[in-house]
Amino acid sequence: MDKEKPKIACLPNGPYYLLNNMTPQVIPNLQSSTGEPRSNVAGVALCRCGGSKNKPYCDGTHWHIDFKDDKN
Repeated sequence: MDKEKPKIACLPNGPYYLLNNMTPQVIPNLQSSTGEPRSNVAGVALCRCGGSKNKPYCDGTHWHIDFKDDKN
């Protein structure tokens, strides 16, 4: 069985999101409004604005510095 390769998503005005495990896993303590367990793929947010104090990881600084990814 071939393992899926990691994927990178570029979030608008935000970080790159590295999806490194595409098999959804149940997230502890996360439930739908009806109490059903919820799952998600595993990933990590990587800084794209250059302002993170935790590089290479995103710490949310892009919100505070009003980072925009358009090139004007």
